[in-house]
Amino acid sequence: VASLFAKNTLARLTKDLHVQTTMSETTKVEHQQLEQKHSRLEEKCSQLQSTIATMEKNMKENNDINDELAKTKRELASSKADSHFAKQTLAKLAKDIEAQTSVSQIKVSEYRKFEQQHMQDQQTLVALVKE
Repeated sequence: VASLFAKNTLARLTKDLHVQTTMSETTKVEHQQLEQKHSRLEEKCSQLQSTIATMEKNMKENNDINDELAKTKRELASSKADSHFAKQTLAKLAKDIEAQTSVSQIKVSEYRKFEQQHMQDQQTLVALVKE
């Protein structure tokens, strides 16, 4: 009986050892798979950190570009206002010149009439002197 018990126990222990060995080998394979997965995840994390750094750099450059664009828009608005003021000033000067030209033309016309009258007066005077 003891020999049968020992045989059964040995068989049971051998079976348990085989199960544990199989489980141990499975655990080793799973452990290797997890290490490989961990390595791939670390690589992916490194790539993501690099991508984030690039994106942050691009965002800063975009902010700089947006700041420059805003500055240019303000300068353009200022230039437009200056241009509008210059146009108004030129229009006023053109009206002033037109008015002065008109006055000058009237004065030239009056001077010619005066000159013509003066010549007629001289001719009349010469004719009177001759008589």
